Amino acid sequence: MTRKFSLATGVKKLLSLEQQQLLVNHYHDAYPDVHIVTRTALYPSAHSKFIHGQAQFHNYLILDGHRIIPSSSVTHAPNSIIQADYGDTQYVAQVIDIITHHQPGIEHNATLLNVQWFLRNENIDTSAWDL
Repeated sequence: MTRKFSLATGVKKLLSLEQQQLLVNHYHDAYPDVHIVTRTALYPSAHSKFIHGQAQFHNYLILDGHRIIPSSSVTHAPNSIIQADYGDTQYVAQVIDIITHHQPGIEHNATLLNVQWFLRNENIDTSAWDL
């Protein structure tokens, strides 16, 4: 099922080394034939491409009519808690970043959510939020 979403404008920022590594991991999973490494890689091959060190950080996104706003607080997270269904299992997570990243050598930009935590939802009644 394809979900429609709209992104707010954002700001182009440098990625931390941790964020760059997370993106490298994503690209390795999504595009195993493209060898992308961080600039701190000890032994990049001649075919390696370095991760692009900037991304667009968005203020919010609209997904199925719901506004999701990143939160940097663990205790105050209005509009940053999301619910995801994978198969028969339901998860909840807290969004801390919404980014769009352009990587040379990859045809499409990646729009990704960075989450603070991602937990299996076992005891919470979320029926009030179901569409």
